Amino acid sequence: MINQKDFLKCAESAIFSPKTVCIGWPLAMDSIIAKNLTIHSTFNPLRTTDSISSIPVILGLKKNSKHFESVNSIVGWASDTGHFTKWRELTLDNLKYTGSQWLKDRRTSKLYQGLEKLAQEFHHLATKPFGMENVVLCFTTAIVGSFLATLAWLCEIVVSYDYDISKMHAFLKT
Repeated sequence: MINQKDFLKCAESAIFSPKTVCIGWPLAMDSIIAKNLTIHSTFNPLRTTDSISSIPVILGLKKNSKHFESVNSIVGWASDTGHFTKWRELTLDNLKYTGSQWLKDRRTSKLYQGLEKLAQEFHHLATKPFGMENVVLCFTTAIVGSFLATLAWLCEIVVSYDYDISKMHAFLKT
């Protein structure tokens, strides 16, 4: 176990070294990953877990402060309505944008080239266009269903026609 004090070096090690894990605070790690390790906003080079702490903000007030109740209700409202989550996402999106621009200016760096290689490997594995094998079952089901529906409709016409003729013969005999 190596205690790496620099979060950026820790994250780089986790990306480029097999069997390496980087443990850090989400507040610090997410911003470092977004600022320094983002080529495309849709590609995240690290797999991160959710934080064990769900408290987005901690405010310190003087003991027996008269503002405690109002601040507590405002923070509770902002947390319950998802404002903290939205603000965090907007901040990370902004950091990813500035980070990708910063990395694109350094295309010759080892970091950029390694991330680009990972992004290409990920892109080829994750996305591929639909082919005929993806839709053949749907079309076959639609064709067979249409054929069976037409067959059932024809059977109804024939049975209805036979019923009408037999009814007509019964009426004529009386």
